[in-house]
Amino acid sequence: SLGGNRSLVLRNLFVTMFLAGLWHGAGLMFIGWGIYHGFFLILERYLGQGKADGNAPGLGLGSTEGFSWTRIPRQILTLHLVLLGWVLFRSHNLDQFMEFFSTIGNMKWAIPNAKPMYIAVVVLAYMYHLSPVAWREKAADLWNRQKLAVQIALTFVLLTGLYQISVQDVQPFIYFQF
Repeated sequence: SLGGNRSLVLRNLFVTMFLAGLWHGAGLMFIGWGIYHGFFLILERYLGQGKADGNAPGLGLGSTEGFSWTRIPRQILTLHLVLLGWVLFRSHNLDQFMEFFSTIGNMKWAIPNAKPMYIAVVVLAYMYHLSPVAWREKAADLWNRQKLAVQIALTFVLLTGLYQISVQDVQPFIYFQF
């Protein structure tokens, strides 16, 4: 039993993430991924705990309630650390992991899977996401005023397009590779 008292929480986080890495596969990269996440969970817990709690050993750098200007940079940092962890997770070995960063450093970015249709879908999705709410409301109103036959036809075209780009180069589910 790992126990649940306050003094062992950090150790328990590390052990849990180590076991999660081991569960994903016996390779060193999976174990490294678990250790990596365990380390950053401990660091986040330590840095984020508030000093108002007399028992908390942390530095109190992050509030988890309400708005805080420190929350935005912490979320951006967390996103990038998690993405870095996924590179570690998907790398077959340390050489491949290092090659990824070498390629970024050389600014010779090649995206072998980035077909123009994929890029178009992502750009359109971002444009929609970043568009003003009033525009989205007008688009929804325009959609709702269309006849059912037009809605069905447009939905069919959209789904057919998504199907066409999704069936190309299908990768097997990662857990079937073990």
